[in-house]
Amino acid sequence: MLKKYFCVLIVFLAVLMLLSGCVSVKSAELVPGTTYVSAERIYTNHWHNSWFSVIDGEFTIEEKALRWVSSSGKEKTFPVEEWKWEEFPFSEEEWSALFDDREDYFDLSPYEKIMFQPINDFNFLLLANGDLWFVCLSFINTGNDNQLVLWSIDKLVPTE
Repeated sequence: MLKKYFCVLIVFLAVLMLLSGCVSVKSAELVPGTTYVSAERIYTNHWHNSWFSVIDGEFTIEEKALRWVSSSGKEKTFPVEEWKWEEFPFSEEEWSALFDDREDYFDLSPYEKIMFQPINDFNFLLLANGDLWFVCLSFINTGNDNQLVLWSIDKLVPTE
């Protein structure tokens, strides 16, 4: 009998350990007061020379803003008109145009549902299959002009 309970306990703990690694946004709602940190850098533009593997600091959802505070205390507030997920605004061609090097292309086709939350002209949030991503765009000088490119994508997870 003790052996049976021990086996059930082992299976339960194994399932719990597997599920603890699956962190995603529990709902599509961005709740004011919720704080997120970058768990991993999903994409980095090849021109990006940062030695950071993830965005430093914390992002906090506020009523009408997204506030970022770095570990050194640097702070930036991004005003947000409304916290409301929208359909992904880019066609495949428009998304592809954000890559100056086609070998750098970050394919979104494996993600069934992608929702978009605008922040400003250079930053937005994506909700991709339950994962929350912070996306940065930037201009690069291509010689003749400046080109808007995808700069980085970081997966955000809620802080404990």
